Amino acid sequence: MNQSKLIALWAAAMVGLAVLYWYTTRDIGTPTAKPQPAMPGSDETSLPIGSAMVKLDGTWLDEPAPEFKNKVVLLDFWSTFCVPCIASIPSNNKIFKEYAPKGLVLVGVAAQPKGMIDDFRKQRENAGQPISYPQIVTREATFKAYGIQAIPSTFLFDRHGKLVWKGAQLDNRDGSLHTAFERALREALAEPAE
Repeated sequence: MNQSKLIALWAAAMVGLAVLYWYTTRDIGTPTAKPQPAMPGSDETSLPIGSAMVKLDGTWLDEPAPEFKNKVVLLDFWSTFCVPCIASIPSNNKIFKEYAPKGLVLVGVAAQPKGMIDDFRKQRENAGQPISYPQIVTREATFKAYGIQAIPSTFLFDRHGKLVWKGAQLDNRDGSLHTAFERALREALAEPAE
C-alpha cells in the first residue's frame, strides 16, 4: 500500500472510532417528555408529547401496509448509514415479536431510496439478521413534520393516535427497556381497543 492509501485508511478508522466512542459514552435513550430544542439554524422543533400522529406518506416495502386503527404505533426513524440505528434493529425485532400480538405496530421509517433499503434488508437477511417489522420509505417532508433533528428517533403513539413517548433508542446497554418507555408502552397497550 502506498502512503496516501494508508493515510485514508487511518482517517476512516479514526472516524469510525470517534462514532463508536460517541455512541458508547452518551446516554442513548433518555426519553424526553417535552419538545427538544431545534438544531442551530433550524426553525423546526420536535413533535410535542400529546400531538396527533402525522400521516406517513411513502412507499411500503411490505404489503399490505399495517393497519393503525386501534393499535399502539411505534415509529423508528432511521437510516442505513446510521450506526446506532443499525445497532437498534435486534432490539426492535425483539420488541416487535413480543408486543405485536398485544396490539403494537412497529414501523421503520427511512428517507432513502427504496432500492437502497431493499438492498440493506437483503444483506441482513442473507447474514441471518433480518428486519422483521414493516418498513416505509418516505420523504424528507415526513421527517420535517415530526421535527426529526437526529436519528434514531422513536415515537410511541397510543391507540388514539396521541404521542405518549419519544426518545432516541428504546433499550439500555444491558438490553433491558428504558423504564419510561416500557411504562408508556404497557400503559398504551393496556388501553382497550375501540
